[in-house]
Amino acid sequence: MSGDIPSILGVHACGSIYGEAGCDFDLFRKRNISNHEKPHRVSVIFGHNGSGKTTIARQIASAAKRDSGSYFYDGDNAKLELDLAEAERVRVFDESYIESKIRIKDDGLQAIVMLGDQADAEAKIAEINEKLETDEEEIAELENRKKALESGPSSVDQLRADAMDDAKNGGWGQRGQDVKRLKSKMVLNANRWSSILQASTTASRNEVDERYRTKLAGYRKAQASGSLIDTRLEPIKYTHDDEEKLIRILGRVLDEPELTDRERRILSLVQNGRQDMVEMARVEFASGEATMCPLCQQEVSKEYGESLERSIVKVLGKEVDEYKTELRAIALPDIQEAEIPQQVSGDAKAAYASACSKAGSLVEGYRELIRKRETNLYTPLDEIPHGLADAIDLLNDSIVSVNGEIDTINEAFRNRERMEQELLELSDQIAWIDAHAKIELHAKAEKELADVNKRLSEQQSLKKSHQSDKRQQEARLRQVDIAADIINRYLASVYFDVNRFRLVPSDERYAIRSHGNPVMPKDISTGERNILALCYFFSEGGENKREGSEDNDPQYIVLDDPVSSFDMENRIGICSLIRERAEHLICSNPDSRITVLTHDAGVVTELKHTFEDIKISTGKTFIIDYLDLARDGTRDRPMNIAEYTALLKRAYDFASSQTEDERETQVIGNVLRRILEGYGTFNYGMGMEEISRNPELSARFGDLAPLLGSVMYRLAFNDESHMRERLSALNTPLNFSRYSYDEKKACAQCVFVILDKLDHEHVRHQLKKSNVSDKDIGNKLACWESRFTAVENS
Repeated sequence: MSGDIPSILGVHACGSIYGEAGCDFDLFRKRNISNHEKPHRVSVIFGHNGSGKTTIARQIASAAKRDSGSYFYDGDNAKLELDLAEAERVRVFDESYIESKIRIKDDGLQAIVMLGDQADAEAKIAEINEKLETDEEEIAELENRKKALESGPSSVDQLRADAMDDAKNGGWGQRGQDVKRLKSKMVLNANRWSSILQASTTASRNEVDERYRTKLAGYRKAQASGSLIDTRLEPIKYTHDDEEKLIRILGRVLDEPELTDRERRILSLVQNGRQDMVEMARVEFASGEATMCPLCQQEVSKEYGESLERSIVKVLGKEVDEYKTELRAIALPDIQEAEIPQQVSGDAKAAYASACSKAGSLVEGYRELIRKRETNLYTPLDEIPHGLADAIDLLNDSIVSVNGEIDTINEAFRNRERMEQELLELSDQIAWIDAHAKIELHAKAEKELADVNKRLSEQQSLKKSHQSDKRQQEARLRQVDIAADIINRYLASVYFDVNRFRLVPSDERYAIRSHGNPVMPKDISTGERNILALCYFFSEGGENKREGSEDNDPQYIVLDDPVSSFDMENRIGICSLIRERAEHLICSNPDSRITVLTHDAGVVTELKHTFEDIKISTGKTFIIDYLDLARDGTRDRPMNIAEYTALLKRAYDFASSQTEDERETQVIGNVLRRILEGYGTFNYGMGMEEISRNPELSARFGDLAPLLGSVMYRLAFNDESHMRERLSALNTPLNFSRYSYDEKKACAQCVFVILDKLDHEHVRHQLKKSNVSDKDIGNKLACWESRFTAVENS
């Protein structure tokens, strides 16, 4: 089986620290196929603490899972898309793996360890317990709120009762009694309350009340009316133009004809109001039978009578006749007050009667003027309009009002049931206005109660789901199917002791025993936890496979700091385990590969021997790549300067520094410890603690012995391989990370004074390899020693 694993050259890392474009990190050196170069199957990547090893390990895991922008690329920088099966065979051992796969608990008597699915189940149970606790809090809060909404002064029922009281106190029952002519107030039941709730309005109470009263009055009239009213008043047609025409006719001036003396006397009679006498004389003389003049009461002859008639006709000529005809033709309305039905309101009746009276009076006035002008045709009447047209308009308005009331009464009579319903609806609107503040409170509480019930149901369902999930995880927790015998064999390989650290079955879980004795969690160091995780990591690859065939499929194994600063005393054992599993991996499938990331130059050397030995013992031909990790990629690792000398130069630069490099400040404690441990081991076969207690060696310190011994003591007891406080939540005051930059720099200077006191030529000889002048070394050592001598003497 082959795939893309052999083609992996590096990983493209994404994230804010790598910028928008990301960054490529070669995990192997590029293979030169044209020169028939052997496959690059192993890489060891060195990076100082803080250089990004953990981040790169995570990027490799993300690239395999394809859950971020990270991806693998090949020698042509082409993106590789691993299939799901291959992606599962890219396995990364790092702190995230340890945290997810290892759980150590205290059952009161001993440490209980959970691995793999058990650890995952334990973690999930812890998460579920937090969710269940939240569920209980949410449910309790919702139940309390539900109780308040279902009983008490702010409950839904009480708020509804308060709202109904406001509606009744506003007269709803009385209005119902008035409309339906009940013997008592109308009862507010559930159906009628529902009608009030639906009667919302934006009108004011006064507006609705006015509409109610008006409609109720009409309804009363309809109830009082035994039948339809057939009376209807007709409007009067008379305009302002008609009145203006009348005024013009009355004021018209008639031309006087050329007259004889007798005719002028006749005209004088007409002008002085004796026109009727003149008219009578004209009639009598026209008959031919008159013998006496009606004007002078004297006997006249027939000829004189005919002559007098002609004179009268001349005075009262054609123009006068036409004018008289025009006067008599003037049309004035006939104002007669009609009888108004009793159902019509008194106001409408009074307005109609008043309008009739005023209009009739004006009509009679005009008629009198017409009669006056008829009797004195040559005397014009200089009048202005008396307001008859306006009076007629007012009369017509009152007629419209009366007819409107009649129409309303008739309509009400025909629609008494509908009017009753409209009155009840208006009454409901008034009740809604009276109670709307309490109605809104009730609606809000009712909505909140529905929401609370819904959320409570959902939360209870969610709780049941979480309880079900917890039972499933507890079932996983009881499944003890790890290869404990294989893990114990790996542990024995690391510790060179089958009884030093063992897993033993204990009540469906595994307990930890050391030389047969129970171990408490606080007594398990971080290094021991990491070793257990590494052993499980190697055993996990063989799950559901026959022993010996667990590595048959191609794999890519990535180990991030398998020999960390917590495990320095077990370096050889861990490297031995890595050797065993790496040899099996490499021999089982020609496409399998391994990458180890480490911060320890000594581990790089150890792994170099390990992998070179695998090549020799197995006869397998492959290339081992040694790379240095930088912020922007990896570089070939130079191997020409001894690691110890490099560490010494690094510490010397820190001790001589004038400004702080935070990354160096964070790791300088490790560097100084490794220098002293390396020096003591290679030169005296003892650790720095033993050097500080050795009388012969400490005597070389002279008067500085207490001070220098104290520095070595502090470095020794802050060795991170004894970081039990991380597991037992202790905080020792000797924690080196708490020191300031100046204190750490002074400690570094003190280490060089210690080395100089132990061997005057050692520091000079080693630093010369790093091109540091003897003069510079001598001056600084003298300066530092004098500083500490002054401190000691003070």
